[in-house]
Parts: sequence; structure tokens; C-alpha cells
Amino acid sequence: FFNAMVPGAQAARETLRRSLLSSEIGLPWLLAGYSLSNHEYREYWESLYQDLLNKAGSPREQTFAHRHLGILSLAAGRLDAADAHLKVAAYAPEQDQEHRALAATVPFLPVPADRLAALITAVESWPTTPTDDFSLFEPHARFPAHHRLYVLALLVARNGDPARALALADELTALDDIAMAPGLAKDMELGIRAEVARQEGRYQEVLVLLDERHGRYSYEMPMVSPFFSRARERYLKAEALYALDQYAEALGWYESLCELSIFDLVYLGQARLRRAEIHKRLNQPEQAAEQYRLLIELWSESDLELQPQVETARRRLAELGS
Repeated sequence: FFNAMVPGAQAARETLRRSLLSSEIGLPWLLAGYSLSNHEYREYWESLYQDLLNKAGSPREQTFAHRHLGILSLAAGRLDAADAHLKVAAYAPEQDQEHRALAATVPFLPVPADRLAALITAVESWPTTPTDDFSLFEPHARFPAHHRLYVLALLVARNGDPARALALADELTALDDIAMAPGLAKDMELGIRAEVARQEGRYQEVLVLLDERHGRYSYEMPMVSPFFSRARERYLKAEALYALDQYAEALGWYESLCELSIFDLVYLGQARLRRAEIHKRLNQPEQAAEQYRLLIELWSESDLELQPQVETARRRLAELGS
């Protein structure tokens, strides 16, 4: 596996492709998702997930492929393509629209009002009875009530109802802790409160809320769910630091959004833009130019909604003389 990630190791990558496509979805595929976090081999993995989809295997394999293709499409700014994949990708059938709901909580990605309203309705009906079916395909099975409240709170906050979002955070606080991930419920609650504070411009409060970290779980968990990778909260912390002109620290948090799991990639484009802007303000033109180039490459085929940011990056890159 790791030999295939060496630059120029085309033969090893083709061997890995054949091996993965002939295996069950499990640890090797998790490692694939982990390797995606550095984004260097995005095209390779995208083609591999497409091969898995074309294989017409089990429903679980199809779901897995759609999920990852949707995330990669979001990272590339192909929002319509992502939505098409995520419509049919759910960890569990009863959790209707799960990945579309998660995508709708990403602060910088546009979401049509009618879709947001429909997603809120869908999430409100999610089941809350836990089961012991924890797996790569159902990583939230043991804490569905926490899962529902967290996603629902972020959606209603985005829909302009911070009071209800905070009330849902209070409900989450009242639940028992998550046995398989002690402290995660508290992190979820603080994430909701931090989102409301961000929307209201209270950036110092965002930092205070997110400086607390309570979750304790194994290193494999961020590979199976964005709730464990905490990509959203890392992005919020970076944005708060950026807003408060704490650029050096903000850089570290933006850089973290390409390190832990495939779920980080959704935030990669905006992180590239912010890193470029910070380097420019710190009079580091070469580093700024590199980040602008990487953003332009990443979002080169993005949907129209994101093209203004690509044009801004091109203009600023030209101003840097690169």
C-alpha cells in the first residue's frame, strides 16, 4: 500500500487498484481514505472509487463509492456532482440524506434554501435508538441521538435560527456521554455553540469554546466519520484566528485541514485561499503564490458559485508576478 504512494510508482498503484477492487471494504480502504488527506493522489483515488462504483458490487460498496466520490467532488467545488453522489450515500438507510445534510453545514459552500429546509425535515425524523451495529458503514449506530441533534442544530443555525440551535445544544448536553467515545458529546455541544458565535461575529468566544477538547477515542476513528476528525471545528478555529489577525496560529489550523482524513478535504479549497491571503499579508509572496496556484488547480472545474473565488486567486497570483 505505502509503496504505491511513492511518486512515480505507477506499477505499484495499478497493483494496489486490482487488490482493492477484489477485496472487501475494510481496513485497506480506510487507509486509502487516510492517504487522500494529503490530496496529492486525488485523481488516482477518484478513478478508483469510480471503478468501485462501476463494479456494481454490493449496496454497501456502492454506498461507499458514492460517499467518497461525493466528498472528492465537494473538495473540487463540483457541487452539483457532489449532490448527485450524496443523495444515494447514507451510512444507514434510515438516516435519509445524511451526507447531504453534512455538506450543507459547511459554512462557505452555498446551499439552496429549499434544499436546506428539506434537509432539516429529513434530519428531524432520524431515529434515536442506539444499536450495537458500529462499523465502517454505520459509525454512528451507537449514538444516533447525539448525531441527530448535532447535525440538526448546525442546519437550523445555517437557516437563521440560532435560538433553536442553542436549544438543541442544551438537549445534547442532557444526554448521557457516548461510551465508545468519551467526551465526544461535549465536543459536539461546544461545536454547535461555536458555530452560533461565529455567525454572530463573536470570534474570541469561538476560540474559548473550541480551546476545550474532551473527546477520547482511537486514532482510527477519524477515518470513518467527520464527527471524529473534527474537521469542522478545526476550520471554525482557524477562521476565528484569521478574523482576529492571529495569522501565525491560524496558518497551523488551516494546514491541519489536509492531514487527518478524507473528510478534511471538503475544507481544503477555502483553507488554500486563507493560507494564500495570510502569506500575502505576512509578506511571503512565494508561499502565497503556491497556495493560490493550488486553489486554482483544485477548483479549476468548480461550479459557477465558486468561480469568483477562483478568479480572485488568478488575479492575486498575477499581482504577485507569478
